[in-house]
Amino acid sequence: VNGVAVGKGSGDVVTNTSVGLNSLNSNTTGSSNTSLGYTALRDNLTASNNTAVGNSALIASTGANNTAIGQSAGNTLTTGVNNVLIGYDAQPSAPDVSGEVTIGNDDVTVTRLKGNVICKDNTRDYTYRLT
Repeated sequence: VNGVAVGKGSGDVVTNTSVGLNSLNSNTTGSSNTSLGYTALRDNLTASNNTAVGNSALIASTGANNTAIGQSAGNTLTTGVNNVLIGYDAQPSAPDVSGEVTIGNDDVTVTRLKGNVICKDNTRDYTYRLT
């Protein structure tokens, strides 16, 4: 209706949800994907478990288990997996990076986190109390 497409995206996979023109447009077998917005997850073919919310979010992504929220969020990500990108034009450090969280875009000058922040590596947890 009026240029808005609602359905399962290309590939007719019943576990996918697609809302928006050309959203999840190239999908063949990828499952459990959610795309909301014009061209969101457009180039995904076979990857599963992605969530893209926003115009052109994850447009070029072919990797699995990615989440992007915001207009153009993650639109430079291609083969990377297990990434989270939050905010307008939030981009990964590289098109093929995996396991990365990005909050905000290059114009963000301050990132606020309230409460305790726990940073974890493979050997121990580091807790920082923010004021």
